[in-house]
Amino acid sequence: VRGCSGLAHCILDEAQDIEYEFIPIVEQTMSASINWGFSTYTGTPKTTDTTLSLLWQRSSQAEWVIRCDSCGYFNVPNPEHDQLKMIGKHGPICAKCGKPVIIHHGGYVHAYPDRIASFSGFHVSQLPHPLHSINDRKWNNILECVDSYNDVALYNEVFGWPYDSATSPLTLTDLINAEFDVTDNYGSILDITSPEQIQQIRNQ
Repeated sequence: VRGCSGLAHCILDEAQDIEYEFIPIVEQTMSASINWGFSTYTGTPKTTDTTLSLLWQRSSQAEWVIRCDSCGYFNVPNPEHDQLKMIGKHGPICAKCGKPVIIHHGGYVHAYPDRIASFSGFHVSQLPHPLHSINDRKWNNILECVDSYNDVALYNEVFGWPYDSATSPLTLTDLINAEFDVTDNYGSILDITSPEQIQQIRNQ
């Protein structure tokens, strides 16, 4: 791709399977674009140390937040917040009061509004998606997946969320949850927050 420099829009699907260090090379294919130069990354995050997950950490991290008309609670449909409690027998329900929620009464809320202009990121899950949430047959498919899928498949393919399993000897989740500091060769403390620092640790 180094021979290209005037592309207007670069779309990378299945970004989780692309090496993170290749991203800057791909992005430079738009270096000669005057008025455009947009990048779009899509895929399934798989685990927290994939390229797509690292890109998500850099983004504005928008979630489709749904306000319950019954109790006023703001439901956040991702596994780290309310998603598992929102799965009702006939459709999405409020994680607090258990009453049905209307998906169209929600909207994207960015965890980091200051990043919207430079790097907007949107989490798309089957749960708040109209195709699945208001179609009885599709919703029953979600219920079947909850009952029959293992955690990895459920989180990845239905929730669109990374899941660190025991197959990885050391995951990003392990590093974040560690009770000790990781130091470099010079003894300074590394704050494990940015993709660059994570990549540095992986390359050691």
